[in-house]
Amino acid sequence: MDPMMFGPKPSSPPTPLTIHYYGDIVRALLLAAGAIVLVFSPSHPELMPLGTLPVVIVILLSVLLAGLTSPKQIGVMFANAAVSALGIVFFEYIAIVHYQNVHDISNIVFILQQLIAVIFFFALYYASKSIRGRVAP
Repeated sequence: MDPMMFGPKPSSPPTPLTIHYYGDIVRALLLAAGAIVLVFSPSHPELMPLGTLPVVIVILLSVLLAGLTSPKQIGVMFANAAVSALGIVFFEYIAIVHYQNVHDISNIVFILQQLIAVIFFFALYYASKSIRGRVAP
């Protein structure tokens, strides 16, 4: 008889490290933010008005932290939260400034800046849930 006939074999129960771990979601969100910046910065330089170096730093930090995210490394969880918080502040600030200049809610740069800020918003939420699960289980 086929062992997969009645569905996949149940996985082992979650360990204390993974019960409140949302790092996989944080990883996906950080990669999404980095990918949006990577794809749209060359054609829309006003997406990141501070120049090329901040673009590279945002992409590298996002990808590096996404790759390092693990339920065993609480320091990376704190770094995820810090980068996410900074991402919210930075991208929301430049979105507000950009909107004040163009006064057009359908402007693609404004939409992308808002989208990235929202992605970092959810990344911060899930990163803080992971930290809470480790600090106060």
